[in-house]
Amino acid sequence: MFFNTNDFDVKIISLLELNWEKTNKSSGVRPFHALSFRLNGDAVFYHHTTKTIVKSGDIVFVPAHYPYTLTSGKEHLFVIHFITDAPLPNTITSFSPQNSPYFARKFEELYLAWHKKELSYEYECKSIFYKLITNIERNYAQKHLTSHNDDRISEIIDYIHENYTSENLSVEKLAAMSNISCTYLRKLFHKHFNVSPQKYINNLKVKYAIELLQSGYYSVCEVSDICNFQNVHYFSAFIKKETGVSPSKIKHINNENINTTFIG
Repeated sequence: MFFNTNDFDVKIISLLELNWEKTNKSSGVRPFHALSFRLNGDAVFYHHTTKTIVKSGDIVFVPAHYPYTLTSGKEHLFVIHFITDAPLPNTITSFSPQNSPYFARKFEELYLAWHKKELSYEYECKSIFYKLITNIERNYAQKHLTSHNDDRISEIIDYIHENYTSENLSVEKLAAMSNISCTYLRKLFHKHFNVSPQKYINNLKVKYAIELLQSGYYSVCEVSDICNFQNVHYFSAFIKKETGVSPSKIKHINNENINTTFIG
């Protein structure tokens, strides 16, 4: 992942459009995170002995309280300053997205919405921000997978997310679809996600089941059917094994009280 978490609350502090000539300066130590998109211009971030080179079209995250020196030529960029309690990366992170024009538009859309400050603009800006983060994560993951020449796993992941509640979904079926062995498929999953393919599938099933159970609209038996388990007894045993809590109890407790270590 580009960030260290799948979900975080954010408070946007400011959005800036920066357009400057050649610079060589120290940042100070800012109390907020910065996420930027470079429309034009290259730059080099220096942090102690670490050097990070970024170029036009790159997305860059600089964590809060991170001292650095920046040298650059003529630059034009959008930057979002925000704070959150989530454990985001503690060093500069950057990558070149595959669809730079899309990200240029989204950063500009967020910038314009912020500076118009229309009624309830904070909600609009958060909505755009989270959409932006969603596509950064997806783009980063896709680029990471293809950069390792494992294109097949990207197709497998798409198939899993479309069919994870299917009772016929299995590691053997996924391997056969991609014309690879089960052993190699497990190796790919451990390499990219640090879990087995079956664990990856189970994680999705558990998350979905918890959502349905806690919605208040479905009984345990109905959730078992929706998630395509063989029977409610198998479903109950599965949920208890993965979370440490029975489905009937999950219906009446907060997520904070559920063992979520199953999340991969």
